[in-house]
This record gives sequence, C-alpha cells and structure tokens, in this order.
Amino acid sequence: MAITEAPLRVGVVLDHVVQPRWIEHALRLIAEGGRAEIVAALVDTSAADAAGSWPSRRHALYRLYTRLDRRIFRRQPDPAEARDVSPLLNHAVIAPMSDDAANRAAFDTANLDVILCFGAPRRARRLVDAARFGVWHFPDLISADEFELPVGFAATVAGREVVTTTLNDLRADGTPGRARYTAVSAANRYSPHYTDRRVKWKMAAFPARALEGLTRDGEAEANLATAPGGRTSAPSVPGNVRMLGIAARLGWRLAGHAVRSALYRSEWGLAWRAEPAGPGFDGAGPGTYTAIENPPDRFWADPLPVQDGETTWLFVEEFPHGADRAHLAVMELGPDGRVGPATTVLAQPYHLSYPYVFRWNDAWYMVPETLANRTVDLYRSTRFPFEWAHERTLLHDVAAVDATLFEQGGQWWMFTTIAPFGGSENDELHLFLADTPLGPWRPHPRNPQTSDVRGSRPAGRIFLRD
Repeated sequence: MAITEAPLRVGVVLDHVVQPRWIEHALRLIAEGGRAEIVAALVDTSAADAAGSWPSRRHALYRLYTRLDRRIFRRQPDPAEARDVSPLLNHAVIAPMSDDAANRAAFDTANLDVILCFGAPRRARRLVDAARFGVWHFPDLISADEFELPVGFAATVAGREVVTTTLNDLRADGTPGRARYTAVSAANRYSPHYTDRRVKWKMAAFPARALEGLTRDGEAEANLATAPGGRTSAPSVPGNVRMLGIAARLGWRLAGHAVRSALYRSEWGLAWRAEPAGPGFDGAGPGTYTAIENPPDRFWADPLPVQDGETTWLFVEEFPHGADRAHLAVMELGPDGRVGPATTVLAQPYHLSYPYVFRWNDAWYMVPETLANRTVDLYRSTRFPFEWAHERTLLHDVAAVDATLFEQGGQWWMFTTIAPFGGSENDELHLFLADTPLGPWRPHPRNPQTSDVRGSRPAGRIFLRD
C-alpha cells in the first residue's frame, strides 16, 4: 500500500557540490523518477577532510597502486569523473555544514521523509531522527579510517567471485542498520578499479529504487525482502607493507592470465544429451553430456534446438576466428548427436547471438540478441529454418541481452537482463508483459526483479516443473 500520493521529500548530505559522476547520476535518477524530490542539501563547503582525500605517507604504495590500476583499467563512462551537482539542487534549500545543532536546524524546517548521506557516516549520524524514514547511506564506500576505498577492494584481493553492496539505514552510532536495497555483482579478479567501476554504476540506482519501493509498498512491505543489519566494521586502507603483498598477489594473478591468453584461445563449445535431466536434475553434470566439436576455424555458442516434424534443428551463434562479430547459423541435429553442415541464417553489421526461436500462430519467430544495436528485435521465418525477415522491434534503446519469451495462461512474458547505465548486462533481470509476442511490451512495475549476477541472466528455453 502506497504511503503517500505526493513525492517523498528528500535531503542530501554532501561533502562538496562537485561529486563523482556516479553520485550525480544517482541524484538525477531521483529527480527524474517522479517518486521523490530533493528539497534540502547539507554541503561541507570546506571539505578539507572529505572522504577520498589521500592517506598519509605510510599509505603511499596504496596511492601509487590505485592510480596505476585506474590508468590501466579505466573505461568510459568513468564513475569517478568530477561533476557539478548544483543544477540538480536547484529546487533545494542548501545549507553549509556546521555544528550538530545548526545541521539539525537546517533539516528540521524541511519536513523530510528521507536523508541520503553520500560520504562519511559521521556527517549524518546526528540526523537519524530528522527525517521520517531516517538517514540512508552506502556503508561500502568508506573505510574504517574514513578514506574512500574502491568498492569490492577486499573481494578482488581475495579472488572472490562476487561482491555484495547495500544501501542501509544509518544508526545513531554511525553503523549500518537494515538494508534498504541489496545487489550482488561480479568481482574482477585482477583489478580493484574494474570491480569498483561496474559496481558503482549499479549503486547509483539504489536510492531511486529504494524510494520507489517505499512509495509503492510502504515502510513495512518495503523491508520484508531485505535482511536487517549490516556490517559493524569497515575495511581499512592497507599500509605500505600490506600493500606490497597485495600488489604482488594481484600482479602474479594478472601475469598468469596474460600467459594463458597468449598460449590458449578462449572459445565456447556445445554438448548434448538424449534425455532431459530427471527430478532434481540428478546426474545432469558435465560428464553426462557429449561434446559437439567446433569446426577448426570457428566456434559455436548459445545453442537452441527446435523440433519441426521429425527433424531437430539446432540454432547457434557462429563466431569465425579473426572476425569482430558473430552471426547466426542452423544445422540439423541427428538422434545420435551428430550435426549436419551449418548454414548462416542471419547476419548483421553488428554482433548477433542467442537465437531464441519459437512457434506461434503457425509461424516460426526468432528473437536474437542484438545488444550491439541497443534493440530487442523480432524476426519471422519466410522459409524455415533458413530464411528470416525482420518483423518489428520490440524494445528500443535498451542494453538488453538473452531475451527469452514465454507464454503462460494467455499472457506473454519476456525475461531479459538489462545493463544499468555504465554497468554490467549480466546482473539485473527484467520482465516485460504483452498479450502477444508482437507486443506492445510493458515493463513489470517491480523491475528489476533481481540484481544478482549469480542467477539473473537467462540461459535457454523456459520449462515448467511441478
């Protein structure tokens, strides 16, 4: 049940009006979302001890390494690019940060619903009861010594596969309370900056999504899906001795990756089995499948078999070695797993993959992945399975991958992962609904359904199990 018809009134705590680009994006998403408005801002105009300033000489190696790492792995858009957020505060009352009493007075008159703190929690912990739903902050941003660490730094150093980030309530003692929003992202094993860059672009959406959930579901319902509590301690910036070991570990790991890349070619492969996996998928490990050998000059990926009468056709992404993009191909799959010659069925001046083929109203249709074109397109077969014509574009200007269509009870569903601005296309599952596969397709009001790299991206045809 919605808590209010009017937009939520939001205050922000900033260490400066010049902020990293990802924070500017976070504020812009709030302003453009229509569920909340920024009406007050508390800004530290001195910012002499702002998070992100560099530690002392005993952290010199950390400073040197992070600069080098950022230079090597820097990509655009850069979340750390400095941006003036003043235009996004045009309708806000801006007050300079002062003592606790003055800070409190500046926000008390604004009748706030939520306060967002970007930076060190000590700046806002005295304000936790100055807004109806408290202060929200990112506990992953700041180290124990109040310097900014790359998000996921510890996960990258440890070689972990994922990093969990949250937007939390701030307690009066400066520690994180219950999680307002949680996401799980892939951690890069070689570069703290690479992990930080992809994760921060996801984090930029947390405040707007949490505010939308609050307006849509109310306080009680909005928190049912999130776990209470959070970390009680934050990592610290490594000193020179510890950083020497970290640099050696990451350097050795990166060197090993470079050697493997020089000696071996990475490519996908296919495998098949005659029967589906049984209940509980027992025995469905890799050893129960038989490999289909790639041709020597190309590899196959994203297999999707379809049955047409007595013939099984296998649609695949086909990527010739040395090419800069893949096309789609089809081949006959025999009952013994042998495949016939591959025939190209669709090629474009951009990369194609994931040929999702289905039958509807006595016609064959295909939705290939067209991420490089920023569309989700529907094709209809004019001579199955070899010839296809563009039917229509289902989604425009979207970084969507592996769109998978499914009909249930007369309702059509599209499952696809969509990359947030600057983020990964593997992490966030979105649903769309339509009366027919031709559309129009409507986004589900709770998108994204998940923000978890471990189980969001589609991987083939959907099936039902009791």
